[in-house]
Amino acid sequence: MKKALVVFYSMDDGTRAIAEKIASAIKADVLRLATISKAEKIYYQHAESPDRVDDLEVPNGETRYIWGVESVDMKEIPDLENFELDPAKYDLVIIGTPVWSLSYAPPLNSFFNKVSLEGKKVAFFCTHEGMIGNTFEAMEKKLGSSMVIDAIDFQNVSMNLEPSLKKAQDWAKSLITKI
Repeated sequence: MKKALVVFYSMDDGTRAIAEKIASAIKADVLRLATISKAEKIYYQHAESPDRVDDLEVPNGETRYIWGVESVDMKEIPDLENFELDPAKYDLVIIGTPVWSLSYAPPLNSFFNKVSLEGKKVAFFCTHEGMIGNTFEAMEKKLGSSMVIDAIDFQNVSMNLEPSLKKAQDWAKSLITKI
């Protein structure tokens, strides 16, 4: 079997659960991206799970909804924790993100700037609560000469966990036939 790597950013259980199901379905390695600073972790935790804002040390009110939008719109490039896995050594790199402000989460900017996936086969997945906007198009544009073989979205994962996991498993198995 070809070597696959699942790279994802998530601060909640939805995107993580999908990433882990994809990886287990095709025996892929997993690289979970994590930001370095506590402030960024709180900030990004809020942007992905605004309904859990009361559990975090962040302001209340409309400000909480602006953070994720601002982070994406400003094209932030947060510092990431170091990672050992080298995506260049894999036949397929599957990249996952929650949708923030109709695009991908800013920690992926850091990943895209840090690694070269030139000439690699890649696939995308995203989790969202309604609309994916230009998430996949923006990721593809950022990667340049990579060959995107497929993309899939998962809506309301927390409310549809089992069907979402089955969909992720089936999709992952279909990817292997494309490399």
